[in-house]
Amino acid sequence: MQVFAAFKVADPQRVKAGLDKYYRDSHYDAGGDVFFIATDGETTRELATKIGLGDENEDGVTSGIVVPVTNFWGRQSIGLWEWIGVKQSFNGR
Repeated sequence: MQVFAAFKVADPQRVKAGLDKYYRDSHYDAGGDVFFIATDGETTRELATKIGLGDENEDGVTSGIVVPVTNFWGRQSIGLWEWIGVKQSFNGR
């Protein structure tokens, strides 16, 4: 699985609605309007569109940044680091 980070979102409520709709059991809210999303087989743009950041949405465009997480370090709850580790090591088994 690939893990993505979404941050600097202009409309956090819209992103949360997209996460609940498409990634209910595959996202982690790190607080401060920073979200981590685990998905398999989607591009960064496809994911961004689903969570409400893409221009393909019927109700307009909002801004935000979505990047794949290929490496990580920081100060945050251990739950986040464990969640990322589990999702990145999951290979569909």
